[in-house]
Amino acid sequence: MKTTLLISLAVLGMIAAPLAATESDDLFAVQEKGGWGYIDKSGKTILKPIYEEAAHFAEGLAPVKIRGLFGYIDTKGKAIIEPQFDEARFFYKGIAPVRKGQLWGYIRRNGEFAIPLRYEVARSFQDEVARVRIHNLWGYLKLSGDFLLEPMYDGANGFDEELASVRKGKSWGFIDKTGAFVIPPQFEMAQSFAEGLAGVEIDGKWGFVDHKGHLAIPARFDEIAGFDETGGHGGLAPARIGEEWGYIGQDGAFRIKQSFEAAKSFQSGLAEVRIDQRMAYIDHTGKIVWKAVN
Repeated sequence: MKTTLLISLAVLGMIAAPLAATESDDLFAVQEKGGWGYIDKSGKTILKPIYEEAAHFAEGLAPVKIRGLFGYIDTKGKAIIEPQFDEARFFYKGIAPVRKGQLWGYIRRNGEFAIPLRYEVARSFQDEVARVRIHNLWGYLKLSGDFLLEPMYDGANGFDEELASVRKGKSWGFIDKTGAFVIPPQFEMAQSFAEGLAGVEIDGKWGFVDHKGHLAIPARFDEIAGFDETGGHGGLAPARIGEEWGYIGQDGAFRIKQSFEAAKSFQSGLAEVRIDQRMAYIDHTGKIVWKAVN
């Protein structure tokens, strides 16, 4: 069974679902010349590649790795929270999950803990809710740190569009925030909703379902990632048939032809791809905006 390919920025556990970034957050992490830095939407270098690892900005801050530990910088490159964490993820409504040693908790923008270190795994909040794992079971937290849904799921993705995909036993379905199944467990794997559609795996192939569980795009792809807004162009999603990736529209037809070695969802108008084993970014037309020189 294949999982959706997350490339380049997906240092283990760093990246979660795509964000609807604010204008000040429209910087894109790039890997070049042995380090990580940031470009703007035009491909211009804004922060030089001096970091060991880097993830996207959210609420004006991004986690970066310096001398083996993660801290947070602002869009000018100023250190806002000094490197001190073994892992770190993006902020949502002023809090972000971080790991020290074996446990995860949540910090505020001043670096102080809002929710103590006590989870085996913790993900950033999405749609007012965050997924965490305790004793190998996943549950969902409210922003207060109280459980919305106690740990009971064998697998879980974040809430988007008021629904989340979860696994009970071997099958995935979709729940609402009361924990009720809106789409019963029946899929081999399932992703989060975006643009009204969620990726699901059926008999080893991927397609998309709508909020009622109806198959909106037939399961014919070897791998996919989620739809995301592309400046009013109706949404595009990465999809692979065979060896190469392209981007499909909501009718399932390829809008950007298959020509990439790997691909991620669009975010703030650009999508990360791999071309000739090098990291690159494209716009919604497929035009290359930036490509690594090494």
